[in-house]
Amino acid sequence: MDFAGSTLLIAGALGAGGAGIVSLRYSWRRRSAAGRLALTLGWSALLLCLFAFSAAFGSEFGISYALAWIALCAFLVVASNREVRPPASDSPGLTGHGSGRLYKWLVFIAAGPLAGIATAQLTLLVCMLLPATRTTQVAIAVVLFPLLWACAAFWITAARLPGRASLGCVACALVATGALHLMR
Repeated sequence: MDFAGSTLLIAGALGAGGAGIVSLRYSWRRRSAAGRLALTLGWSALLLCLFAFSAAFGSEFGISYALAWIALCAFLVVASNREVRPPASDSPGLTGHGSGRLYKWLVFIAAGPLAGIATAQLTLLVCMLLPATRTTQVAIAVVLFPLLWACAAFWITAARLPGRASLGCVACALVATGALHLMR
């Protein structure tokens, strides 16, 4: 494919992706025939965007570029439609023990480094206990560690009493560390 054809294909892919996202946004919460048509055209344009990017860059990179472009277009559409509302005067906001700066920092430390250390130790323990090759253990750890960390951080930040969840992470870290030292 020559340079002009490739440039035209990329421009078409960019246009189809943008038009698809705008069309999907237009169809949002519209039950009329125009909304259904916009929905169908939006998804068709996104599919065309995927095919055009794949034709221009190959399937290895084209699909990634198309998904990145679609995500960027969606972000821009959502950002342009946002509403900034003043806070309601009768809403109490954060009150009680959860409103202090020290409390927020402690929750941040518990959900960040504390949960990370606990889940790292737990991931090491799980991988050591599995009867797998070293390469398989590393692959499992690469997937398991961020997943467990996200779950622990969510548990801590969503808990009504994050101190209990933090103590659970400390207990998990101590048990996993002790088991790892006993296994050596």
